[in-house]
Amino acid sequence: MGFICVILLLLLIVCLYYLFHPEYKCRSIDENKCYNKECISSAASILNTLNTNINPCDDFYEYSCGNSIDHRRPINLMNQSHYNSGLQLKNLIESLIDDKQPRYIQNLVKYYRSCLDEDLIGKLDVKPLTDIIGRLRGWPVLNSTQWFSNANHYHWLNTYIMMREIGITANSLIDLKVEKDVRNSSRFIAHIDQPVFNINITDNNQLDQYTKLMVTIATMMGVYETDARNEWLSVLEFEMKLIKFSLSSKDHQNNTYHSNSYMKVSQLKSLAPNINWIQFFTEFVRQPIENHVNISDLEVIVLAPNYIKELNQILVKTDKKVLANYLIWKVIYQYIPLLGRRWREPLETYLLNTDPNYTKENRWQTCLKQLQTYMPLALGNIYLKHNTNRKSEIEVISMINDIKESFIEIVDKYKWMSDGVKSKANEKIKLMKLGIGFPQDVRDDNQMDNWLTHILYHLNLERGVNPADIIIKYRGEDNTLLISNLIIDGLYREDVPMSLNFGSFGVLISEQMLNILSEVGRLYDENGVYGKWWDTVSDNGFDTRIKCFHKKIKHFDDMTTGMHLSDRYKLIEKYITDMTLLKQTLMAYRAHTKQMGPQLGLIGLNHTSEQLFWISAVNTYYNDRLDYQDNNSYDMMKYR
Repeated sequence: MGFICVILLLLLIVCLYYLFHPEYKCRSIDENKCYNKECISSAASILNTLNTNINPCDDFYEYSCGNSIDHRRPINLMNQSHYNSGLQLKNLIESLIDDKQPRYIQNLVKYYRSCLDEDLIGKLDVKPLTDIIGRLRGWPVLNSTQWFSNANHYHWLNTYIMMREIGITANSLIDLKVEKDVRNSSRFIAHIDQPVFNINITDNNQLDQYTKLMVTIATMMGVYETDARNEWLSVLEFEMKLIKFSLSSKDHQNNTYHSNSYMKVSQLKSLAPNINWIQFFTEFVRQPIENHVNISDLEVIVLAPNYIKELNQILVKTDKKVLANYLIWKVIYQYIPLLGRRWREPLETYLLNTDPNYTKENRWQTCLKQLQTYMPLALGNIYLKHNTNRKSEIEVISMINDIKESFIEIVDKYKWMSDGVKSKANEKIKLMKLGIGFPQDVRDDNQMDNWLTHILYHLNLERGVNPADIIIKYRGEDNTLLISNLIIDGLYREDVPMSLNFGSFGVLISEQMLNILSEVGRLYDENGVYGKWWDTVSDNGFDTRIKCFHKKIKHFDDMTTGMHLSDRYKLIEKYITDMTLLKQTLMAYRAHTKQMGPQLGLIGLNHTSEQLFWISAVNTYYNDRLDYQDNNSYDMMKYR
């Protein structure tokens, strides 16, 4: 520990000298080291993670990450990128003078500033929320005469429609999105889905904390605690029923690509006759439908048919008061983060007690999330206008091309894959498109003002990736790797050795690119046309490879639990993916150095460029994926 402190002190002295003597040109004994500010910062960060008491040849994971593991503070690259990128947006928005900007920017700045005004929000207290509840015809928990006077005529769908009309996200019973058709990327189609439930009904602590939150909020709004608890028990019981017949995340993903997920509205009416689907689509969606099209003949994708079928029954059997309480509670839960501090504190306590990954946000982070949710086009446009440096973007594109070449080289060597599939795979890799930022017309101020007044404006996001999003992902429907400008600025560092960039950003790119050959990726060809292009020989070859790998690792034990690694069969494909993407990225880095020449090292670290690549890869790729809900995740990552 003392050695590390001495090194850090030396680095600080060098950094300070460099900062205050910009005319000084560093003349080091070792000309192969990098001495700029970014390199010094990177060296210090790596030194903080290394366990120098370990021989890296004996245990490279412990050597690279040991200090982080000992202090339970792994480097989460994506979280750090979110924070850094958020700061960029925050500073940018706060620097704008709204009265000199186009209308859409003025609205964005005003919204952001009003969200930050804690004094005004505190004075308003809960009034903005009670006003919304009033517009939704009241809340039974509050013994609202407004609700009980119309109880006989209450229908949950009418509440859903009113939510939509006043701009509230209505997805607590049925989630509906209009997205690209996974089997035909040239058209948009309505997706009917189950809600995203944020509670684990098998976790008694979470259920207790959730109930406590519901009761606390209700009593703060004037309900007697006993009444609140009785009402909420019925609501919780109803929500638990919904969760019990919802699909698991894995089954839900698989259902997306099944042909039986497609059905006409007339078939949907047969599946769930107690739900008025005609009213749902015409009033709730409010999408323009061609006059000659009969709504019953419209095709939709039903991602959770069993959930919809069960919901059809439970809606009829459930007391109207329980339905109303549930829907209004979901609105309240959605709006708590926008209220004053005293209202946010119970929610923060709940999240701290139930979510190991939760960290308390600054107010500006909450407000920024609101902008990213409700004004994404405007935010992305602003970011592009004020970030014109394309150097990083050009270097990232070059990195991606290097990784594509190494991917093709790896596929060429696959003996288990048929020649026909190998040829198609390589063609798909070569033709993979890269989506960075918006097309030019989306950057036009007049066009933006027009789009932002149109009810369908958000669909234009499909034309590119929002530069103000934090996103890096492969989209199989059109064979495109999507990378936002903001994530490039947050993760890619221009002034450090490329060994660090390939080891961090490069492995994230490789990870996404491997989805070209994933179970879902095999359903789309090089042009994004739906249809399986793998043959039986390649399918069997891949299965054989998994079984072979299973045999090779079956003798390794998890030192902590005594469990064979091979017993965790679901991780085997991840092991194979790990090895492939690391090999792929390392090959790309070697090709880069062959073309550009040797890379500089870092001061205070006696490592070669390739060793720095591996240290960077471990500290960004692996630590970024630790599952804090699995007590053995640190030990399992050691073997990965």
